Amino acid sequence: LLRSVTVTSDLSDISLASLLRSVAMIKPVNLKEGFEGQLQANIDKLTVDKSGLATLIMNARLVGGKIGFEGLPLPLSDISADADITEKDVQIKKASLVLASGVIEAKGHLKDYLKEQKFQVNAQMDRVFIEKLIDQTKLPVKVQGKISGDFNIGGAGFILESLKQSLSGNGHVEIVEGKLMNLNIL
Repeated sequence: LLRSVTVTSDLSDISLASLLRSVAMIKPVNLKEGFEGQLQANIDKLTVDKSGLATLIMNARLVGGKIGFEGLPLPLSDISADADITEKDVQIKKASLVLASGVIEAKGHLKDYLKEQKFQVNAQMDRVFIEKLIDQTKLPVKVQGKISGDFNIGGAGFILESLKQSLSGNGHVEIVEGKLMNLNIL
């Protein structure tokens, strides 16, 4: 039994190689080395019995997060999240990040994360710069503009095969001040 325990971690101490060995399902995501951010978990109550995790009441907060992906010229930065976690469910009260000078905010939940892994996410994207999002150095036609939109996504499972069967959602995307540069129409 644990009560009223606070755990903090500096994410820059995490080795990508070690993380990939521990959580193999994230390998297809193509993360780059060099995580940043401070994670704080406030555990109000945690009990374990002979069958495993029995009770968990915890709040987790991430601030100052940064992570890069292969194929994406800019990292996700200023990542923050606030989530309540129990022995079965995760409720993401608020999460946000900066991508290509724009902001993405989300909230959602993960039900029965040890078994069924059903999730629902609602996200809003505001003024993400296309020209910063896409490496256009080798493209003959350059694209400019800002993307905004909203998305609702749901599904079940953490592995690709499960997601192929269960992933569904809808969304709306708007491009503002869109331009195609160096386009030869003749």
